[in-house]
Amino acid sequence: MERRKFIITSGEFISATMLTTFIQSSPLITLTSCASNIAQKERDAYSEFDKPILKVLAIGLNSPSAHNTQPWKFKIINETEAEIYIDETRLLLETDPPTRQIHISGGCFLETVVIGSTIINYETSVTLFPKGNYTFSEIGHKPYAGIKLTPLEKGNIHPLASYIFNRHTSRLVYEADLISDATKDKLIKESATAYSRLIIQNNQQEIKPFLDLFKEAMKIESFNLPTNEESRRMFRFSSSEIEMKRDGITFEGQGIDGAAKFFAKLVAKNNEESWNKKSNVEAGLARFNKGVDSSKGLVYWITESNTVKDWINVGRDITRFLLALTQNDLSAHPLNQGIQEYKEMDEIRQKLERLMKTTNEQKIQMIVRIGKSEKPFVSYRRHLNDLIKA
Repeated sequence: MERRKFIITSGEFISATMLTTFIQSSPLITLTSCASNIAQKERDAYSEFDKPILKVLAIGLNSPSAHNTQPWKFKIINETEAEIYIDETRLLLETDPPTRQIHISGGCFLETVVIGSTIINYETSVTLFPKGNYTFSEIGHKPYAGIKLTPLEKGNIHPLASYIFNRHTSRLVYEADLISDATKDKLIKESATAYSRLIIQNNQQEIKPFLDLFKEAMKIESFNLPTNEESRRMFRFSSSEIEMKRDGITFEGQGIDGAAKFFAKLVAKNNEESWNKKSNVEAGLARFNKGVDSSKGLVYWITESNTVKDWINVGRDITRFLLALTQNDLSAHPLNQGIQEYKEMDEIRQKLERLMKTTNEQKIQMIVRIGKSEKPFVSYRRHLNDLIKA
């Protein structure tokens, strides 16, 4: 999609570089009390804010996003209303030229707010594109959504709400058996897909043809300098950088600790030469491939068209599924490299589309592998007050 043709009409997570796969387990903080446990240095506690709209926005910040960009900013209208914008400074134009994945991230935020607002006894209504259409150059200047809170009868908490705070992405090797048919059916029911077609593959014969394509796609992204450099720009190498920027990809966020972290920092420096060194890329790919080969199920979201409204809405479907996964003590790892829209990925993307038998109008919007794993370290989120527009 050319930028000048990028038009949003109201009618209408996530690539990673080689070293995000230097992984060993690290415990995630288990949240038994949403307000108290989330009050860590990594994330703002929603209980610290006095206005309902600020509370729900703080809850929304726990949602996933491509490269952990957290590409959101907010305009507060009053104590119960806000406009939500894509942050135009956080686009991933090498791996996500049409900003599809960024807008999916926007949908993830919206659904996290919708579900999470029930924790504080509010219902959230969503209006997409409240200020009308916008062009590519207007991203960040017009909202992609408006939200309004209304009081909800106490006790009507969404069944997935309590899982917002310990949902996580795991790039670890998955253990145990393939996802059973019973678990597959349970996930489909609990996630209540509304805007897309959900496909879950849970037997080896279904999965096998796709695995080599996922590994080849990651190889292309990792050896393609512009896309690999984009990931380096989102990688946070030191503790001070992590605490200052509060976003992006980190060793700790991938569960890398102790000797593994020491080794990773030893071989990977924050410069183009080290990051793109062939031996470093190959080592990371070997670990990525090991994770892919351990997949216990593959999940796809397909839409009948490929509009920006589709992107946002499929993000809402994805969020419910990820929370349903968490409810069932399962993890997910996005494998989206092969469906990205830059020219080096065209051949792999077309092969995946043929395997999934999609038409020209249909679009595979997201792919994840699922299974059971150790829980990675909780990742940082930017401070809510830093995301509010004047």
